[in-house]
Amino acid sequence: MTLKDFFLFFVLHVFLTISSFSQDWDSIGSIKKYQTTALTTNGNKLYAGMDNLSQPGTCKIKVWDGSIWDSLCCSTPAKIIFHNNELFGCGGSSIGVAKYDGLSWQTIGQINSLDAVFDIHFYNNELYAAGGFDSIGGIKASCIARWDGSIWHEIDSTDFGSGIIYSAIHYNGELFIAGVFQNWNASLGLVCKWNGNAWEIPGGDINNIPLGSTIENMEVYNNELYLGGYIYPNGNNLHDLGIVRWDGVNWKDVGGGINGNGSPRVNRMMSYDNKLFVAGYFDTAGTIPASAIAIWDGTKWCGLGTEIDNQIFDFAFYDSSLVIAGNFLTVNSDSINYIAQWIGSDYEDTCSMFNAINENFNSLEFYCYPNPATSSISLHLPINSSTCLLSMMNLYGEKVEVHPVFNLSDIQFDISTLPPGMYIINLDFLNSSSRIKFIKI
Repeated sequence: MTLKDFFLFFVLHVFLTISSFSQDWDSIGSIKKYQTTALTTNGNKLYAGMDNLSQPGTCKIKVWDGSIWDSLCCSTPAKIIFHNNELFGCGGSSIGVAKYDGLSWQTIGQINSLDAVFDIHFYNNELYAAGGFDSIGGIKASCIARWDGSIWHEIDSTDFGSGIIYSAIHYNGELFIAGVFQNWNASLGLVCKWNGNAWEIPGGDINNIPLGSTIENMEVYNNELYLGGYIYPNGNNLHDLGIVRWDGVNWKDVGGGINGNGSPRVNRMMSYDNKLFVAGYFDTAGTIPASAIAIWDGTKWCGLGTEIDNQIFDFAFYDSSLVIAGNFLTVNSDSINYIAQWIGSDYEDTCSMFNAINENFNSLEFYCYPNPATSSISLHLPINSSTCLLSMMNLYGEKVEVHPVFNLSDIQFDISTLPPGMYIINLDFLNSSSRIKFIKI
């Protein structure tokens, strides 16, 4: 590589890197004051459950048709879904379970004051509702019930007391529930299933998850049941942070789980396009930097190269594009409030680029030490490395160091002034690249 070639490569690399971080996401219309808690789609419309932070009491469900937002008045929902082209929502006592008939909302599952419905899903054309309630639609039912389209039915006479069911799902024809049941039956812990006669532990040692953990959502992917929420590893490290899976016989890890500062959690999972999309509040998935959203393909994690300053509560796919919703205010340092749409390259390509790095040397020859580090790190590069560009960036995508490298095998960096956190070091050649990460403490 000539010096001219390298200069052009250097300028182009910096320009593309800087520009790429500001062009992947965009806001949807002018709706900056609405914290968004729930999303769903139907045809060419996007439905969002929102809370107007500056005007409490205003319409809480809005519809985007590609050009403008319209309103469907209702209290802020915990979840909204479509079934047979009908919109259903659930939430606090002002909603319970409701259905939109095209003109107005009709309550189909009234609950008592201070009660709530956190989850709804359909199975065999019947609606299942789960939450914290002792009656719904005029019948006695503790925390879980089903609606056949006309009337409500309790699953059984079990009284969960002050317990809460955060999520319910059918897996291999069986009803699974997840939540907090210790006040009712401490032996059932955080998840159990209905065997047709009684609630039981699904097997393995899922209930060895430490106290303080909470399972808040479930999803079926590749014929396995995934559980997400606040999940902390147990003593033998069987369970990953935030997420665990069940194959019908055993509980298994999910590639190292998710991690981050504070209380990392999984708020929402969705099986889409043969992948499992996972969103919540975290910085990494496995060893991959992944801010608040990641993709699991059954064997490895992928990231979108995005930095989000707070939680994602829900997401959906609208017009073949990923839409995220939460309480965030910035995406990749751009001011994008509460709801954002992916406008970059196809997410599959982004995922592939993030993981499928074409290395032209043995990765064992490229490493940094010590790791974690406090004041300085040393980089060991391949002895036969040609001229390349070395860059260091934080999880916001901001470059903190950029250096050309000319046939060097060892480089030392002073990191004493860097804020604590995870950083990524890239080695970029003309036709290939390699990446490692380190932690500043």
